[in-house]
Amino acid sequence: GGILYLAEPAKLNNDGIILWDNTEEETPIKYISIQGFSELSFSKNSKTQNINFYNPNENSCIMNIELLLPDGKQLFAVDGIKPGYGVNTVELNNPLPVGDYKDCTFIVSCYSLDGNTKMNGMSINININVK
Repeated sequence: GGILYLAEPAKLNNDGIILWDNTEEETPIKYISIQGFSELSFSKNSKTQNINFYNPNENSCIMNIELLLPDGKQLFAVDGIKPGYGVNTVELNNPLPVGDYKDCTFIVSCYSLDGNTKMNGMSINININVK
């Protein structure tokens, strides 16, 4: 596990050009903290699974999470995790039999607090160990 920090995206004008003005005060870069991990352990043949994912208090974004099998099939999705909140359990779309599932994709999408502006996120490969 760990935390990954992503810088807030640059502000663009309508032409897609980065707004730059050396006369203004420099604004500090804001970062998004995203919890990272490389493996999840699930219980066999159960839709309800324990995970531990949180959106740190210092973030100024809402997070959506999604887990995909290597073939792209969605295992679960959780939307609207506000700063200071987390997810302890998820409901899988389908239970998994015993096995090691390598190269699954864990996706975190970040949005402004009003939900209208997409911000940085991440997509990482993880393994799922089902016992």
